Amino acid sequence: MRKKLTGKGRLPSTVRTRNDVETKIRIATAKEPPCKEITGFIDCGDYIAFFVLFTIGQLETKNRRKLGHLLKYSVPSNITFNNTKVIEQALEKVTIKDREEKSELFRRVAIWYSEMGDDQNALKYRRLSQKEFEKNYLNIKPLISLELRSGNSEKVMDYSALLFRMDPTNPTVMQDILSIYHIGKFNAEYLKLIDSLKAEFSENHEAMGNIYFHHGIRLIELGNVNGAIDCMNSAKVEFMQVYDKAHYVFEQIEKNLYFFQQSKSSDPE
Repeated sequence: MRKKLTGKGRLPSTVRTRNDVETKIRIATAKEPPCKEITGFIDCGDYIAFFVLFTIGQLETKNRRKLGHLLKYSVPSNITFNNTKVIEQALEKVTIKDREEKSELFRRVAIWYSEMGDDQNALKYRRLSQKEFEKNYLNIKPLISLELRSGNSEKVMDYSALLFRMDPTNPTVMQDILSIYHIGKFNAEYLKLIDSLKAEFSENHEAMGNIYFHHGIRLIELGNVNGAIDCMNSAKVEFMQVYDKAHYVFEQIEKNLYFFQQSKSSDPE
């Protein structure tokens, strides 16, 4: 269990690595056990690496020197994958009869190609996995992402609708859809999908509530406060048709509406 840290972590002077990469050292004191947590950070540009050690006060100076030495001689590098052999071995089992098992095999092959940066083959095997077993939830999410990046808008719509149909009243499904359609990059495709889902599920109050609730969250992220408020109110109306008023979703809706209204009132005219 993590111990509660007290006091502000302080950042002493930085240490430079041998290849001149910037580092930081953070120190925090814990009540139990009576020790210090010392974290060394290395700024690697695209990512940050860090090392954590716990030390008693009497050994802090000694251990900080050790941490500084570790930071100084650390060399950031990229890991490259060559999964060719493991892919060849896996595809030797392609004759298996069970379609769900074969779908999972193709999904793993797609992952290995993605690790190698080969999106073309990754997409090929994602599609094969989908063809064998279309309800492979673990496959369809990255498949949609690959189709989006490849500009295959028709397939994107088909797969996204299929993903939602798997469990249209489950909030996790809508959360996954929001995560797939990144803000600012695929807004047009996302909005087209939402219109399509609302038309298809117009008679399903619970599914419509799910759509409106999460679409409202996306709209507030896009800065459309009025649209977000309208969606959240529509979600309330839809959920009232299927849930008791004591259901937890209504409390969450009210919290969201309060937050949206606060955002609206804080915006300059």
